[in-house]
Amino acid sequence: MAGEGKRLMKLLIENWRGYLNEDKAPGEAQIKAVLEKMGLIYSQWLGSGYFGAVIEVEDSETGERNAAKIVADQPAEERIYRYVMNNRNKFGEYAKYLPEVYSIDRVDIGDGKRYAVIQMELLQPAPEALKRVFASADPPEDTDYSVRDRTLFKNPKFVVRLIRETAEDLERSLGTIYDYRKLELWVKEATRRIATKFFSVGIKMSMQPTSPQNALIINNSDASYLKSKESMTLINLILEDFEDVFLNAKDRLKMLQAGNRPFYQKNPATLDNFIKNRMESAASVFYESYQLEFVPTYPVSNKWRPDAEESEDLPEVESITNALMKLGELGLIPGDIHSGNIMIRPTGKDIVFVDLGLFKIGKAKKPIAKKVKTK
Repeated sequence: MAGEGKRLMKLLIENWRGYLNEDKAPGEAQIKAVLEKMGLIYSQWLGSGYFGAVIEVEDSETGERNAAKIVADQPAEERIYRYVMNNRNKFGEYAKYLPEVYSIDRVDIGDGKRYAVIQMELLQPAPEALKRVFASADPPEDTDYSVRDRTLFKNPKFVVRLIRETAEDLERSLGTIYDYRKLELWVKEATRRIATKFFSVGIKMSMQPTSPQNALIINNSDASYLKSKESMTLINLILEDFEDVFLNAKDRLKMLQAGNRPFYQKNPATLDNFIKNRMESAASVFYESYQLEFVPTYPVSNKWRPDAEESEDLPEVESITNALMKLGELGLIPGDIHSGNIMIRPTGKDIVFVDLGLFKIGKAKKPIAKKVKTK
């Protein structure tokens, strides 16, 4: 345990030193100098991260084309790629989820920094439908879950969780002035009532808010980023239920704590504004819950685990999650798994975790996350 702690501390210190370095990723001039020294020809820019740049290069002698990741003063990152390159056979059938690393060369261009050129296989971008089961590396407004949602919103467990977590947020925020026992009962009844409406025959899915009040709440919250008919229909149903109970019901004051009723009976506008504000907060919680990553970002060490029953209709989740857990068991502990760090092979369409910078080497503990059950 002590040895693991020291190793983690060393890794943290190395990463922190890199963070403090103003030139974390090599600049254009440095990349050009490194490529020239390696005899590599720049082909096209593939991407960049916090510590390095990835470029498609061509060997000036052989004409071979590879992806080259160039990092400066990042010994931890260099070490993990070297480990994968030298121990690929150790991972057996799960090696296909790791990039094929061909070579790692250190280059000195005379500026006092230690550059590493990691040459790997060329890969293709992953399709959007696949990327949506991972945590998003993109700004929310650029995320499109519409393909994913057509499958997920058929699953009652997924829908019920969204409703319950949104209602529970409103319950917590209203608890300062409302009777908590009545709120607890309301959460259960509202969850059942809204889910029944959502799955009722003839429900029409729509991208449009169903009322001016809904439109205002959605526009003032993160729910404005919703981009599928299924998600927008559900948030509309949730907000309509909230409005019916807390804004429109004739006996709505009965749910208040007895001592608060006289004040809000005289000042209904104050109560309305408070509730509307809390509904905006709840709508943002809906959006956060809706973005659930079915493949965990840190699958071995994180106590969070994906719900197998929610993701059972997403077959890719099973193979990906099991592969990550198996890699951890074999001593390569995955980290920083998100939509920006996955690609696919041109042949076979294998999924590949391309950025290994935050993976760890060592004996993994028994996995905490449960494997997705096979149907």
